[in-house]
Amino acid sequence: TDLPAPPNAADAEREPEAPLICVARQPIFDAAFNVIAYELLYRGSPGAAKVQMVDGTLATARVVLGALADLGLDQLSPGVRAHINLPDALLRTPVAPPLPADRVVLEVLEDVRVDAELLAGIRELRRQGFRISLDDYASHLADPRLLEVADSVKVDLVTESPDTVADTVAALRARGLELVAEKVETREQFERCKALGFHGFQGYFLQRPETFSG
Repeated sequence: TDLPAPPNAADAEREPEAPLICVARQPIFDAAFNVIAYELLYRGSPGAAKVQMVDGTLATARVVLGALADLGLDQLSPGVRAHINLPDALLRTPVAPPLPADRVVLEVLEDVRVDAELLAGIRELRRQGFRISLDDYASHLADPRLLEVADSVKVDLVTESPDTVADTVAALRARGLELVAEKVETREQFERCKALGFHGFQGYFLQRPETFSG
Protein backbone atom coordinates (compact mmCIF):
# COMPACT_ATOMS: atom_id res chain seq x y z
CA THR A 1 0.00 0.00 0.00
CA ASP A 2 1.35 3.41 -0.95
CA LEU A 3 1.75 5.74 2.00
CA PRO A 4 1.32 9.49 1.63
CA ALA A 5 4.56 11.40 1.35
CA PRO A 6 5.60 13.21 4.53
CA PRO A 7 4.86 16.93 4.49
CA ASN A 8 7.63 19.16 3.32
CA ALA A 9 8.88 21.27 6.22
CA ALA A 10 9.29 24.32 4.01
CA ASP A 11 5.70 23.99 2.76
CA ALA A 12 4.43 23.62 6.30
CA GLU A 13 6.12 26.84 7.38
CA ARG A 14 5.10 28.85 4.30
CA GLU A 15 2.36 31.35 5.03
CA PRO A 16 -0.82 30.98 2.97
CA GLU A 17 -1.16 33.41 0.11
CA ALA A 18 -3.32 36.44 0.78
CA PRO A 19 -6.63 36.39 -1.08
CA LEU A 20 -6.77 38.40 -4.28
CA ILE A 21 -8.72 41.65 -3.91
CA CYS A 22 -10.52 42.62 -7.12
CA VAL A 23 -12.35 45.89 -7.59
CA ALA A 24 -14.03 46.99 -10.81
CA ARG A 25 -14.68 50.61 -11.58
CA GLN A 26 -17.12 52.16 -14.01
CA PRO A 27 -16.87 55.88 -14.77
CA ILE A 28 -19.65 58.43 -14.59
CA PHE A 29 -19.29 61.10 -17.28
CA ASP A 30 -20.71 64.57 -17.70
CA ALA A 31 -22.34 65.73 -20.94
CA ALA A 32 -18.93 66.64 -22.39
CA PHE A 33 -17.55 63.13 -21.71
CA ASN A 34 -15.38 64.21 -18.79
CA VAL A 35 -15.13 61.68 -15.95
CA ILE A 36 -16.77 63.17 -12.85
CA ALA A 37 -16.78 60.04 -10.63
CA TYR A 38 -16.10 56.31 -10.56
CA GLU A 39 -18.40 53.66 -9.14
CA LEU A 40 -16.38 50.93 -7.40
CA LEU A 41 -17.80 47.41 -7.63
CA TYR A 42 -16.85 44.09 -6.06
CA ARG A 43 -15.54 41.32 -8.32
CA GLY A 44 -14.76 37.75 -7.26
CA SER A 45 -11.94 37.36 -9.79
CA PRO A 46 -10.09 39.48 -12.38
CA GLY A 47 -12.14 38.01 -15.24
CA ALA A 48 -15.56 38.25 -13.58
CA ALA A 49 -18.02 40.48 -15.42
CA LYS A 50 -20.52 40.74 -12.57
CA VAL A 51 -20.73 40.48 -8.79
CA GLN A 52 -20.52 36.84 -7.67
CA MET A 53 -21.29 37.32 -3.98
CA VAL A 54 -24.66 37.26 -2.26
CA ASP A 55 -23.47 38.93 0.96
CA GLY A 56 -23.59 42.64 0.18
CA THR A 57 -21.88 43.59 3.44
CA LEU A 58 -18.84 41.44 2.64
CA ALA A 59 -18.76 42.73 -0.93
CA THR A 60 -18.71 46.32 0.35
CA ALA A 61 -15.98 45.44 2.87
CA ARG A 62 -13.77 44.07 0.11
CA VAL A 63 -14.32 47.09 -2.11
CA VAL A 64 -13.34 49.36 0.79
CA LEU A 65 -10.33 47.16 1.54
CA GLY A 66 -9.20 47.43 -2.07
CA ALA A 67 -9.72 51.19 -2.11
CA LEU A 68 -7.96 51.69 1.22
CA ALA A 69 -5.14 49.18 1.12
CA ASP A 70 -3.53 47.38 -1.82
CA LEU A 71 -5.05 49.31 -4.71
CA GLY A 72 -5.49 52.76 -3.22
CA LEU A 73 -8.31 55.26 -3.65
CA ASP A 74 -6.07 57.58 -5.67
CA GLN A 75 -5.46 54.84 -8.23
CA LEU A 76 -9.07 53.69 -8.43
CA SER A 77 -10.67 57.13 -8.48
CA PRO A 78 -7.97 59.71 -9.23
CA GLY A 79 -9.08 63.28 -8.60
CA VAL A 80 -12.82 62.53 -8.50
CA ARG A 81 -15.32 61.06 -6.07
CA ALA A 82 -15.76 57.30 -5.68
CA HIS A 83 -19.25 55.78 -5.45
CA ILE A 84 -19.52 52.75 -3.13
CA ASN A 85 -22.65 50.64 -2.58
CA LEU A 86 -23.70 50.45 1.07
CA PRO A 87 -26.18 47.64 1.85
CA ASP A 88 -29.08 47.78 4.26
CA ALA A 89 -27.20 46.40 7.27
CA LEU A 90 -24.40 48.97 7.09
CA LEU A 91 -26.87 51.82 6.72
CA ARG A 92 -28.63 50.85 9.91
CA THR A 93 -25.56 50.60 12.13
CA PRO A 94 -24.35 52.94 10.53
CA VAL A 95 -20.79 51.89 9.75
CA ALA A 96 -18.99 54.61 7.83
CA PRO A 97 -16.24 53.27 5.56
CA PRO A 98 -12.76 54.32 6.70
CA LEU A 99 -12.39 56.58 3.67
CA PRO A 100 -12.33 60.38 3.36
CA ALA A 101 -15.93 61.60 3.32
CA ASP A 102 -15.19 64.36 0.81
CA ARG A 103 -14.00 61.73 -1.70
CA VAL A 104 -16.82 59.20 -1.33
CA VAL A 105 -20.48 58.97 -2.34
CA LEU A 106 -22.44 56.22 -0.60
CA GLU A 107 -25.04 54.55 -2.82
CA VAL A 108 -28.27 53.29 -1.26
CA LEU A 109 -29.38 50.14 -3.06
CA GLU A 110 -32.89 49.77 -4.42
CA ASP A 111 -33.72 46.77 -2.20
CA VAL A 112 -33.30 48.47 1.20
CA ARG A 113 -36.17 48.28 3.68
CA VAL A 114 -37.13 51.87 4.39
CA ASP A 115 -38.08 52.65 7.99
CA ALA A 116 -37.14 55.13 10.73
CA GLU A 117 -33.96 53.24 11.66
CA LEU A 118 -32.65 53.23 8.08
CA LEU A 119 -33.43 56.90 7.55
CA ALA A 120 -31.71 57.81 10.83
CA GLY A 121 -28.62 55.87 9.77
CA ILE A 122 -28.46 57.67 6.43
CA ARG A 123 -28.82 61.04 8.17
CA GLU A 124 -25.92 60.15 10.47
CA LEU A 125 -23.71 59.29 7.49
CA ARG A 126 -24.61 62.63 5.90
CA ARG A 127 -23.77 64.35 9.18
CA GLN A 128 -20.31 62.77 8.94
CA GLY A 129 -19.85 64.41 5.55
CA PHE A 130 -20.72 61.60 3.12
CA ARG A 131 -22.90 62.35 0.12
CA ILE A 132 -25.80 59.94 -0.49
CA SER A 133 -26.99 58.69 -3.88
CA LEU A 134 -30.01 56.49 -4.61
CA ASP A 135 -28.99 53.63 -6.90
CA ASP A 136 -31.18 52.01 -9.59
CA TYR A 137 -33.97 54.51 -9.01
CA ALA A 138 -37.36 53.97 -10.65
CA SER A 139 -40.19 56.33 -9.72
CA HIS A 140 -42.90 53.65 -9.53
CA LEU A 141 -40.84 51.43 -7.19
CA ALA A 142 -38.89 53.84 -4.97
CA ASP A 143 -39.94 54.97 -1.50
CA PRO A 144 -40.30 58.78 -1.63
CA ARG A 145 -38.93 59.08 1.92
CA LEU A 146 -35.47 58.31 0.56
CA LEU A 147 -35.54 61.49 -1.51
CA GLU A 148 -35.49 63.48 1.73
CA VAL A 149 -32.05 62.11 2.66
CA ALA A 150 -30.41 61.98 -0.78
CA ASP A 151 -28.03 64.32 -2.57
CA SER A 152 -28.27 62.63 -5.96
CA VAL A 153 -30.32 60.00 -7.79
CA LYS A 154 -29.19 57.46 -10.39
CA VAL A 155 -32.22 56.88 -12.63
CA ASP A 156 -32.32 53.32 -14.00
CA LEU A 157 -33.17 53.63 -17.70
CA VAL A 158 -34.02 49.93 -17.90
CA THR A 159 -36.61 50.00 -15.11
CA GLU A 160 -37.94 53.52 -15.55
CA SER A 161 -40.37 53.64 -18.47
CA PRO A 162 -39.28 55.86 -21.38
CA ASP A 163 -42.74 57.45 -21.16
CA THR A 164 -42.17 58.62 -17.58
CA VAL A 165 -38.48 59.64 -17.64
CA ALA A 166 -39.19 63.29 -18.48
CA ASP A 167 -41.71 63.68 -15.63
CA THR A 168 -39.42 61.86 -13.22
CA VAL A 169 -36.50 64.12 -14.11
CA ALA A 170 -38.63 67.25 -13.69
CA ALA A 171 -39.86 66.12 -10.25
CA LEU A 172 -36.35 65.23 -9.03
CA ARG A 173 -34.77 68.43 -10.35
CA ALA A 174 -37.46 70.42 -8.55
CA ARG A 175 -36.08 68.94 -5.33
CA GLY A 176 -32.59 70.18 -6.16
CA LEU A 177 -31.17 66.68 -6.63
CA GLU A 178 -28.27 65.89 -8.95
CA LEU A 179 -29.28 63.30 -11.55
CA VAL A 180 -27.27 60.51 -13.16
CA ALA A 181 -28.67 58.51 -16.07
CA GLU A 182 -27.76 54.90 -15.32
CA LYS A 183 -27.52 52.02 -17.83
CA VAL A 184 -27.13 54.25 -20.85
CA GLU A 185 -26.87 51.70 -23.65
CA THR A 186 -27.29 53.73 -26.85
CA ARG A 187 -26.41 57.09 -28.37
CA GLU A 188 -30.13 57.86 -28.59
CA GLN A 189 -30.56 57.37 -24.83
CA PHE A 190 -27.54 59.53 -24.12
CA GLU A 191 -28.75 62.40 -26.31
CA ARG A 192 -32.26 62.29 -24.84
CA CYS A 193 -30.99 62.25 -21.26
CA LYS A 194 -28.63 65.13 -22.01
CA ALA A 195 -31.56 67.13 -23.40
CA LEU A 196 -33.61 66.36 -20.26
CA GLY A 197 -30.92 67.88 -18.04
CA PHE A 198 -29.15 64.94 -16.42
CA HIS A 199 -25.88 65.90 -14.73
CA GLY A 200 -24.10 62.56 -15.22
CA PHE A 201 -24.20 59.51 -17.46
CA GLN A 202 -23.13 55.91 -16.87
CA GLY A 203 -23.50 52.77 -18.96
CA TYR A 204 -22.07 50.46 -21.56
CA PHE A 205 -22.52 53.02 -24.34
CA LEU A 206 -19.95 55.17 -22.57
CA GLN A 207 -17.63 52.59 -20.99
CA ARG A 208 -17.79 49.12 -19.48
CA PRO A 209 -16.29 48.45 -16.03
CA GLU A 210 -12.57 47.71 -15.83
CA THR A 211 -11.15 45.49 -13.08
CA PHE A 212 -8.13 46.11 -10.84
CA SER A 213 -6.61 43.46 -8.58
CA GLY A 214 -4.08 43.47 -5.76
